Amino acid sequence: MTRLTLWNPDVRPAYTIYDWDGNLLESGFLGAEEVCCDLCNEEIFLRPVPVVSGYALCNQCLTKVVPDWFRQIYRRPDGADVLEAWYKQLEYQLRKASD
Repeated sequence: MTRLTLWNPDVRPAYTIYDWDGNLLESGFLGAEEVCCDLCNEEIFLRPVPVVSGYALCNQCLTKVVPDWFRQIYRRPDGADVLEAWYKQLEYQLRKASD
């Protein structure tokens, strides 16, 4: 069974550029809302973000990689809350797409 974990992203570094002496020249940051699927590059709007082996996955890729994801989430103590939150987020995205 592939182990599924959940991640609540925060502001994090996107990149850093150093000169030859190790001095920081430039860096950029990603906001908590900026998460892309590591397999297909689609934006991930589910929170908490599903992660498998260190890779963030969108709901389509999650279904392909971890077919039993629903069972794994449901078994968690907070599983029902996570599933309800994901359902609301998916419903919102569908409504937004149809407008």
